[in-house]
Amino acid sequence: MTDTVLSAYAGDLTQMLSTLSGMSARPSFNLAFANMQNAMANRYNDEMSSLQQKAMDKYDTSLDAELSKLQEQLPKLVDYQTKVSDTRNQLLDRLDQMSDLDTINSTLQLDAQNGNAVASSVYDAGVDSVKSKFGQLPFVDGNEFGFSGDDGIGNLRLNGVGLGHFSVDNDAAKPPTGSTYDLVAARTKVNDTLDLVTNRLDMVAGEVERISDRISEIKDHQQTTVADIKADIAKQAQQKKLQIAQQLQAMSVSFEAQQVSNEQIVKAQNNDTYQVGSVVNLFS
Repeated sequence: MTDTVLSAYAGDLTQMLSTLSGMSARPSFNLAFANMQNAMANRYNDEMSSLQQKAMDKYDTSLDAELSKLQEQLPKLVDYQTKVSDTRNQLLDRLDQMSDLDTINSTLQLDAQNGNAVASSVYDAGVDSVKSKFGQLPFVDGNEFGFSGDDGIGNLRLNGVGLGHFSVDNDAAKPPTGSTYDLVAARTKVNDTLDLVTNRLDMVAGEVERISDRISEIKDHQQTTVADIKADIAKQAQQKKLQIAQQLQAMSVSFEAQQVSNEQIVKAQNNDTYQVGSVVNLFS
């Protein structure tokens, strides 16, 4: 009988300890769970920082340097393009002036042939104007951009095209002389130079287009690369967050399952029955 009583009290003690254990388990678990969350959050932040750094290491920084250089070069090249275009336009204007001189010269040569007085002041003033304009041509040296030489512009600035004041033609001279022949030779020089300058203008335009296209290409590539990097980081971040959530959920579910199990044990202990006539029944 003594063993039965001790057994009964031992059962009650077990039940009490189990209940007390259940009561203290949740606060302890909550504290442990919070600590685990903080640890996982810190690890997540460290892993994301490392991931972002690795992603940036893959970024081609050499393209940044190339882009910076091209963006610095392009406006200078556009200015040079404008200068070459202006030079070409001025050469065309000089050809127009020489066409006017041709008309005046024809009249003067006819007057000279007919023995009439030759008033060449207008022609001479036109020649002086052409000489002055040639001296004002822009420099088109493009070594900075890979275009060597100045296409004869420097020579025109210094020496003109050989035009002098009006003189009567001498067809019998060898070579023939006179303003008509001077104008032909001058026009040939200007046309030759015009061809060179026009060709240079085309090359400069092509270079401007090439650089502009390359700038756009690099920008598009960078934008795509950055977008890809961001998308990849976001994907990996989402995966890591999901893993953390699953781990925390597994811990929580495991704890709750254990708590249910403990409660079932306590309930079972509350339903314990003892033999009829035992001391426990007598005092219950």
